[in-house]
Amino acid sequence: MIEMFLCSYFAGAATLFEDYAKQNIRAKEVLFIPTAANVEEYRDYVDEAKEAFVKMGFEVQILDVSKASEVEAKAKIGAARVLYVSGGNTFYLLRELKKKGLATLITGRVRNGELVYVGESAGAMIAAPSIEYASVMDDAGDYGAAAQTGLDLVKFYPVPHYGEEPFVQSAAEILKAYGGTLNLTPINNAEAIAVHGDKFEILGR
Repeated sequence: MIEMFLCSYFAGAATLFEDYAKQNIRAKEVLFIPTAANVEEYRDYVDEAKEAFVKMGFEVQILDVSKASEVEAKAKIGAARVLYVSGGNTFYLLRELKKKGLATLITGRVRNGELVYVGESAGAMIAAPSIEYASVMDDAGDYGAAAQTGLDLVKFYPVPHYGEEPFVQSAAEILKAYGGTLNLTPINNAEAIAVHGDKFEILGR
């Protein structure tokens, strides 16, 4: 069964994750992918997420998929029980995952119940069927064209940082532009979405 924890800001939802983990996660190691933050100026949330995992007793193994070889990345993802994917640029992240055939591997393992997926911001948005809607919040740049199709692990579209600066306007614009056509699920920085199979619940609300 699919198990996922999607959030806007992992450090802000760490207490929610701790409760979620007690019920749904046995492993105490997390494979930590910070890649989406590579093209961002502000990256403090990556270290904050890492620290939050350590405080909860998780052993953190870092995997930057933009630097690792395809063989190494596939081996590590293939062996992981818990995968965390950080925030950053949604389009860059998905391009880097697809470049090495990792998107398909992740999707297969999550669908088979072999891998718990933890996504923060961009890491949450790529779980949707498509990430086209993320262009309102992120610069698609040269990454966008090849990476529109998401992991399609959920049938809704997470909208992170709802009502939170500096994303108040962009999150509102996503709702205005896509609210009539997509199943949008907005969450603020203290909320999260727990996915169990084909059902999901919003935590912290």
